[in-house]
Amino acid sequence: RDEIKLLQRYIDELKGKVDLTVALIHEGVPARQSSMGGTDVRRALDKDIQTASQVKGLDILITGHAHVGTPEPIKVGNTLILSTDSGGIDVGKLVLDYKEKPHDFTVKNFELKTIYADEWKPDPQTKQVIDGWNKKLDEVVQQTVAKSPVELKRAYGESASLGNLAADALLVAAGKNTQLALTNSGGIRNEIPAGAITMGGVISTFPFPNELVTMDLTGKQLRSLMEHGASLSNGVLQVSKGLEMKYDSSKPVGQRVITLTLNGKPIEDATIYHIATQSFLADGGDGFTAFTEGKARNTTGGYYVYHAVVDYFKAGNTITDEQINGMRVKDIK
Repeated sequence: RDEIKLLQRYIDELKGKVDLTVALIHEGVPARQSSMGGTDVRRALDKDIQTASQVKGLDILITGHAHVGTPEPIKVGNTLILSTDSGGIDVGKLVLDYKEKPHDFTVKNFELKTIYADEWKPDPQTKQVIDGWNKKLDEVVQQTVAKSPVELKRAYGESASLGNLAADALLVAAGKNTQLALTNSGGIRNEIPAGAITMGGVISTFPFPNELVTMDLTGKQLRSLMEHGASLSNGVLQVSKGLEMKYDSSKPVGQRVITLTLNGKPIEDATIYHIATQSFLADGGDGFTAFTEGKARNTTGGYYVYHAVVDYFKAGNTITDEQINGMRVKDIK
């Protein structure tokens, strides 16, 4: 659906019925492109800025996907864009001076108030319920499933150790006839510290109920998927060992893939490749619509990415140097 058209439709319906129009939006790309990368609030809000510039009559746009707070509201036309930090770190407070006629408002005060745990007392009844569940969960999530010599990290614009691990695990889980595996950068939600890797650590890193899917894709479709990843609208695809892509982010979108190889041989447009992925991508998630063109699709119901990672370790596989350092997807700009 076209979010601009829908938003404009509802704003038009509300005209004359409300004092202010406020949209709560979750779109765009995270501000952190990799574990080592810096943040750029304005870049992370590019999609929100684009929305605010196209929708007429929207007063306030509160967004969340950037995961980085706006030190002060960003004004685009007559729209204010605001964001808090992620993880409940802070609460945003906006105070406006509002005039009904003519319709106008100014920012009197805006702050991001940091929430410190020692400033708040938990509700005893709620805490009792949470403690009960935590006790049951600890029996599962504290189990050690593997060890890592280094912190395992994620990235959006290139390969990362967690992406390499997840793709390799999906490849193994899919079986010997599968040639390669792909997963999305945005589905990796945490880093894993060096040392013991727990069940809870794996689940929190790969938290989504995205089921293992296998299908056949042509080389042309595969290249289309990798080109979409190289557009960086939702991050590159993380890939299994043997698949390599070099791209140039300085080139126009759709013309960025420089080389795409499997086991050292170029991907051929007419060749059929048996691939593994997960259901979010298989259904075209994050704009990777070429997955929906796949043939011979098979879904392993109830078997998620974190299951594949845990089973990968249970089978005796360990974290390899290539998974840690392998730059399977690389920007050569």
